[in-house]
Amino acid sequence: MNNILRIVIKNRKITLFIIIMAFVMGLFNYNTLPKQENPDVSTPFALITAIYPGASPEDVERLVARKIEDEIYEIDGYDFSTSTSMDSIAVVQLMLEVDTDLDEAFRELREKWTTYNLNYQKRLRKLKLKRIILKRQVCS
Repeated sequence: MNNILRIVIKNRKITLFIIIMAFVMGLFNYNTLPKQENPDVSTPFALITAIYPGASPEDVERLVARKIEDEIYEIDGYDFSTSTSMDSIAVVQLMLEVDTDLDEAFRELREKWTTYNLNYQKRLRKLKLKRIILKRQVCS
């Protein structure tokens, strides 16, 4: 460490030149980068609600929530999902990646949702799918 400081102090002109060049290059790059005042940052996700009357939270998780999560895992653009199981109700949140083709992903999700609904309609009273896109502002 001391050797580096000695070299920097000994060669002040070269050190000053490198610092000035880095500053000038930084200013140049800052001015040439494209910027948006309010960039569009949206987070697409879906909310799936299933009602299974008379079931305990453990049964709802085992029979409904896990099966829904297993189905939606295969969707293109899948990022992650979380589920909450309560008495007679399961709520699954599906987060998609930001650069995903939303129309295609939700079409595929709706197909899986319809198939799941047909397979389990005897048990479930209501299965609801809601498409949500959160718009966020980036503060700079």
